[in-house]
Amino acid sequence: MGDPTFPSFQIVERHGDDEFAGRNCGSTLSVGTVFTRLVEQRFAVGTHEISMTERIVSDSIHLSVAGIEAYRTPLLDLSSGMTALLKLSGQGLDRLKLPSDRECYLSLQAPSNTEPGDRPNEDSAVAPSS
Repeated sequence: MGDPTFPSFQIVERHGDDEFAGRNCGSTLSVGTVFTRLVEQRFAVGTHEISMTERIVSDSIHLSVAGIEAYRTPLLDLSSGMTALLKLSGQGLDRLKLPSDRECYLSLQAPSNTEPGDRPNEDSAVAPSS
């Protein structure tokens, strides 16, 4: 699921206009990561295997991770396999319409040419409390 060489966030639920719950299926993503690709992933369960097909929906979004929250704790980074709520900003929020088919998911991807922006407290994995 997803390419482990770059962040790939599989969306499970939408919370309001700009917050999305899901799972990081790629490499570590950070506050400041910019997603530029929207992918539809469709799963098919067979007798002995699960298969997945992917279709690029858009390569023209520009959504920046403005915040990460996991287990009611703000984070600066989200490791592969972790679930969280992401707060996003930028161009393309209107494209994030979740499919009603439970065998189909949307994933946000940040191909390897996209680097996270500068952020405070580079040494800390937990965001400072305000």
